Amino acid sequence: MAKKNKRKQNEIEIVFNSIIISRIRYGISTYGSDTRALAKIDKFLEKCFEKRYCTKRHNAYNILHEEDSRLAINIVTNPNHPLHTYLTKPQKHRQTRHKFTSTKPYTKTLTYLRSFCNRVLPLK
Repeated sequence: MAKKNKRKQNEIEIVFNSIIISRIRYGISTYGSDTRALAKIDKFLEKCFEKRYCTKRHNAYNILHEEDSRLAINIVTNPNHPLHTYLTKPQKHRQTRHKFTSTKPYTKTLTYLRSFCNRVLPLK
């Protein structure tokens, strides 16, 4: 009888990973700047673990980091990607008239700071 339950658990986990986790991985980079949305996703994944839809405890922040890394590697290694020059071009500091150097624009919103390109680009 235990073998039957184990088989059913494996089948449930295969379905969970192929439907739920794949959809979360697909769209999590767009929700990366919204901490409330990430908290909701994390809470949903925690409930799925408690109800034994999966045997591995998933974390929304870890999935976000993995997907951002995967996307960044794909962008950097593909020279035809539209963001390739944006991510690989070295940041040049431009001197203005008054000897100030320009850097990234200053912003007060955390949503902009948590956007995909700002998460992937190293701060200089």
